Amino acid sequence: KEWARTVLPSKALLCLWYLNQPETPAKIMYCDGDVTCCGLSSRGLIAFAGLREGSVVLWDLREKSMLHRTIDAKTGSNFILRHPSYSTDNFISKNHVYPVRKVVAVPRVGSGASKVERKGERTCNAPTNFQIISIDDSSNTKIWTVLELQQGDVAGSESDFGLNLGSRMKLILSNDMIAGGQLQDRVATDLHCNPSDPGEVMIALGSGIVCRCRRFGAQPSPKSYFALEEQAFQEELEAPVMCKDEWGFSWELLPVDTGESSRSNPPRITRLMSTGGTIRSSTKDQTTSSIFLSHPPSCARRDGCTSMSISPFKSNYFLVAYQSGQVCLFIKSLAHPLKVWSSFATGSLVEIRWSPFRPSVFYALDDNGRFFSFDLLKNDQGPVTETELKKATRGAGKASCFEISCHPDRGGMHPHLTSRPTLAYSDNAKGTVTLCGISSMHSLLVKSEILDFEAVLATLS
Repeated sequence: KEWARTVLPSKALLCLWYLNQPETPAKIMYCDGDVTCCGLSSRGLIAFAGLREGSVVLWDLREKSMLHRTIDAKTGSNFILRHPSYSTDNFISKNHVYPVRKVVAVPRVGSGASKVERKGERTCNAPTNFQIISIDDSSNTKIWTVLELQQGDVAGSESDFGLNLGSRMKLILSNDMIAGGQLQDRVATDLHCNPSDPGEVMIALGSGIVCRCRRFGAQPSPKSYFALEEQAFQEELEAPVMCKDEWGFSWELLPVDTGESSRSNPPRITRLMSTGGTIRSSTKDQTTSSIFLSHPPSCARRDGCTSMSISPFKSNYFLVAYQSGQVCLFIKSLAHPLKVWSSFATGSLVEIRWSPFRPSVFYALDDNGRFFSFDLLKNDQGPVTETELKKATRGAGKASCFEISCHPDRGGMHPHLTSRPTLAYSDNAKGTVTLCGISSMHSLLVKSEILDFEAVLATLS
């Protein structure tokens, strides 16, 4: 009790809740430092978090209570407070220098992976080995391997000071995937792994750019995605100026027959590519010239990316939310968006998510707590509903962020999930979390909806 009164208030607390038992948290974890992000393995047996100090910590939720602290509550119930099974606090050279922005588990793809997941759910004793990716504010990205040892040592490890007494889970730094300098030292705001290709990572930056990169093999093309302003490109092509493009992506201005000189009628962008690093244009007589950009081009949107979401049904499509309150729909084969939605939010967008239940539905939240539902089959020009979550659900506070429960049958990866479709949102200022059910209109897959969704995407493309 003395420890809980004097020491526990200085620790960071994480709670794991079961949606079908929301009265009390199922697991309570704590650690030193300030937690900035957290996540779960696909089986829900391993929790991990990134800290403001740059460390990464991990909890094995299967560990026996005797390895952790037990606190007696006033109600007579006992709470087990779990300290990290592994922490990288002692490895300064391996940690992030800046606060960890996000940490995610690398998805497993393929029938073999699904069989391993299902087997693990039945036994809960099968070896748990997977990888996680962490990214800090400066866009430095690290890949960690989560390795389960055959047995733990209650006396502690003499060779690995990050391993807790009796714990069997450890983190091994595989490699630094991307250095911040490769992303032009931009502030990272979001990171996602391609659910159908674990080797591909998408990184949203505060500069308004989304970078696409691969963990191994040749890098993809295009490598960067950005939004365009209509008729914003007014650069005149002069003699070549050798200068590095500080935005880190490439442009190509295809031949355009303007009917006048390029000086009096500047060429317009008709297509954007990711090769060459130059702007190419043609005058009326089809002669070409090229220059390097000496400053950020005006047709790249200046407001930063705030959130990103990859479609769980069509992984080559993804959504990006911006500080200006706009949403852009991208396909990975094009650097510029297929569709832009604007003028619907009352402030900056803080979160965007595809629905895991219906392919044509996605949701957005602005910083004023307004929640927007989109259904591309009903209306592809804007949201179909708009509400304030606090009032609609009688919640305890204004929505600061939200998340949607996983689809229990999606790829057979979550057979342990049996609760109804649920939306959870939190008020970061008050520390409250509110749960609300998702109606059947937004959660039941309509007959032939996937085909209709593909038809809408084909039209936009």
